[in-house]
Amino acid sequence: MRFATMRKVLVVFVALVAYRSSAQVEHGTVVILNFSKDKLIVAADSRGSDSNNDRPPDDSQCKLAQLNHRILFTTTGAVGHPGTLLIPAWNNMDVAISSMRSAVAAAGGQADIETVSAYWAKALKDKWQGLYVENSAQVIRAAEIGNGTITVGFFAQAKEEKIDWGIVLVTFDRMQVPPIQVVWSKDLAYCWPCGQSSARLCAGGQVAVPTQFCSALDSAKASVGRNRRRKLRLDEELLTIGAGKMTAACDLTGSVGGPIDAIELTTKGEFRWLRRKSNCPENQD
Repeated sequence: MRFATMRKVLVVFVALVAYRSSAQVEHGTVVILNFSKDKLIVAADSRGSDSNNDRPPDDSQCKLAQLNHRILFTTTGAVGHPGTLLIPAWNNMDVAISSMRSAVAAAGGQADIETVSAYWAKALKDKWQGLYVENSAQVIRAAEIGNGTITVGFFAQAKEEKIDWGIVLVTFDRMQVPPIQVVWSKDLAYCWPCGQSSARLCAGGQVAVPTQFCSALDSAKASVGRNRRRKLRLDEELLTIGAGKMTAACDLTGSVGGPIDAIELTTKGEFRWLRRKSNCPENQD
């Protein structure tokens, strides 16, 4: 009996090791950001899928958050990992929430995006560095998918009647020591007027569909007369959400899908959810 019990325990342990070692990085996302004079609208899909497509995609993920009624957060790239025997599971959203709480506790009150993003960057760098030591192939694969960038966090906050924002990139370069690095940036490479007169629409993650979508809108607007062009106004909310929905419908990678969530942040610091799944909290304290 004792031998049989020990054998069962051994089988379970081996199965657990096999599962953990094969668990894949969760990745995906399209994020649409629409910058105008007095507000920022952000939309994101809900899909999480593993890098090898070994599991059915999860279309219930929350990729937008209002942190402490002050900070807007969203993320793209490798958005989490199911964990290993030595490294607990994580996802970027939970790390952002814990980073916000740590920053608030350290400040004795409200925290700004510089402090919160610094906590987030350190936590993610440590997690990916730990995973690289245990399973370098998974980290390299995640970096290959992102062309050297493993994961990205976008933070925004209203300050002095303006919207301050910044991007944190966790990158991989085997020539660096350590190979996992953090880069802060304000460079949004994929931006277009997208048919708008005084705003710009930007995309992160899977950008092929938004690029074609906005190019078609800009070409259509350029083809009409000047008087008609002045009268042609696109609804910023519908445009932002529509770009996300079109990407979910037309993206060929399979890593974008599910409902589109969208939130608005004004220069006065006011948040308004335009679309939000029921499982996604309105605010994260």
